[in-house]
This record gives sequence, C-alpha cells and structure tokens, in this order.
Amino acid sequence: MKGLVSLGGGERPLVRLQQPSLYRKISAASKYASDRLWGILDEYEHSYPEMEYIVYDTSEGDGMIEKHVDNYSLVTLVCLLSTPGLDFTGGVNCFKCSREEGYKVPLQRGDMVLFRGEKLQHWITPVTSGRRCILQNELSRI
Repeated sequence: MKGLVSLGGGERPLVRLQQPSLYRKISAASKYASDRLWGILDEYEHSYPEMEYIVYDTSEGDGMIEKHVDNYSLVTLVCLLSTPGLDFTGGVNCFKCSREEGYKVPLQRGDMVLFRGEKLQHWITPVTSGRRCILQNELSRI
C-alpha cells in the first residue's frame, strides 16, 4: 500500500523554510538535468514543483506501482530514503524506453534518479517486506 504525504501546494513553503538546503539541492538537481540532458524547462513559462514523501508499507497491503508515466511531469526525481535489505526487500525502480524490454535501477539509501516522468514508462517491483520510503519531486508543466 502506498502512503502519501504531499509536501507541495500549501505545505511546500514549509519545506523551503525548514529544510532549505534539501530544497535547494533537489531543485538544482532537477534544473541541472533539464538544462544538461533535455533542455525542457525553458520551453514552458511556468513549472510547478510538487514534492511528496511516499511510503510503501507491506503491513498495509501490496507495495508496488504498475507501469505508468507521470502526467505533465517534465522532470521527476526520486530519492530513496530507506535501506534495501535492511528496511525493505523488493521495490526496485524499473524503466522502459520505447524499444527496450525495460531495465532495473537498484538504488541505495540516499541515491537519486532523475527522468522525464511524462515520457519514460516506469514502475517499481513489489515491495515484499518492510517499508520503502522515498522523496519524490516532480516539476510539472502548467
């Protein structure tokens, strides 16, 4: 089961005030990816950042995410906050490019992956035990 706490909208200023260093790093990483890899943020007059703390907890149900794309997300950043093998098992990030079968990107605690959320199909394998916690930031087009 996925537990979701949104840190966007009205709560986002609190993140900026309480964790300014984290907020700056996440924003800078997303902008860097756009500028260096894709050059997409400049194509839009505005982008809306939405930061979420997401928990996949097997005690509350199935901890998996099906294949999908993120609606309107120009840049999606996922940071793993828990430790694989210690806090949870399973829950590996997977990505599928148009001509590939898909590939797994195992993250360790503190690792981040950035990708074009609205373009790249992605999912996680089932979390088979424990709690997998992530911080996810999406820069969405408006």
